[in-house]
Amino acid sequence: MENTSTNSSQMAFEKLRDAAIENMCIALLAAYRVDPDCVRALVASVSNRLFTAEKSDRYLIVISGPSLGVQYEDVLKSNAS
Repeated sequence: MENTSTNSSQMAFEKLRDAAIENMCIALLAAYRVDPDCVRALVASVSNRLFTAEKSDRYLIVISGPSLGVQYEDVLKSNAS
């Protein structure tokens, strides 16, 4: 039973992903006619968000590690320098 619900959930997410990609392509095509740099701007924005999310996840792991005793302020200070 669990396998069936997992497959259903996976199929739903795949359909959602495919629809999102298709709609993004439609939007980019429309925007490209007005601003040819929109594709580069989108790629830069997505790259920046992915990098920021990855950095945040890394900080969360460091901060939540009970044996490390690292405080959030210490992580920020070390990255600022």
